[in-house]
Amino acid sequence: FDIGRALRLAAVAGAALAVAPVARAADFSVTYGVTIVGLRIGTGTLVGHVAGGRYNLTLNGGLAGIAKLLVHQAIAAGANGGFGGALTPDAFAMTAARGGDRHTIRMSMGGGAVRAVQISPKPRPPGPEYVPLAPGAKVGVVDPLSAFLMPAANAVPGPGACDRTLRIFDSEARFDVAMSFDSVANGGARGYSGPVALCTARYRPLSGYRRDKAELNFETKNPTIEVALAPAPGVAAFVPYRVVIQTSIGPAVIQAEAISGGVAKKASR
Repeated sequence: FDIGRALRLAAVAGAALAVAPVARAADFSVTYGVTIVGLRIGTGTLVGHVAGGRYNLTLNGGLAGIAKLLVHQAIAAGANGGFGGALTPDAFAMTAARGGDRHTIRMSMGGGAVRAVQISPKPRPPGPEYVPLAPGAKVGVVDPLSAFLMPAANAVPGPGACDRTLRIFDSEARFDVAMSFDSVANGGARGYSGPVALCTARYRPLSGYRRDKAELNFETKNPTIEVALAPAPGVAAFVPYRVVIQTSIGPAVIQAEAISGGVAKKASR
């Protein structure tokens, strides 16, 4: 099981939509646990800061439990950009380490478009199974981490939280995730007890990917992805609360275990 891929796919729960900007700075943190067939195998922490029409996100994750004893694997990512009438990413960077191997990605963005991409080590040359990147694939998109922050006119769980199509470029591939509202349920995590929006999602690769067995199996086994969204503390936006993805050995569940933060208080004079 590739925790890096699971954490990246959790980002399909987010997109760039219209938002009412917050008047004061807000900071929030969400700690996730990752399980597969009921066994805890990973953790991740999302930290966000929104102020002055700007946002900054960081994500750190790694293996846990028995999985940590078998192999060292960790992921660290960061993203920032404009937070106003729309979410407009400026930069994305990610480092994934597994054993002695390290993989890095850097993207510079502007105006909703990708301007430059650096990947190390370089991807292997495309083979006959490669679906070429389509013209315009890097326009009107968000990076995987920025997609964690889902702006909304108001962060009240309901149809407005889910009804959206996510347009994501992950440095190589362009894909959509069409989300739709299902219902509202009660959620609970350390620091948060309240309603969450339950959504269904469908992953659809568009271009820039390899049409190999793994990709096709993932698409076939995930006719729907289960996503639950919770309000981001102090921000007119949602963050992923729970994501359920089918893998070759059973369901992988990314679940919020703690949610904290809110609007920052003004310093006393």
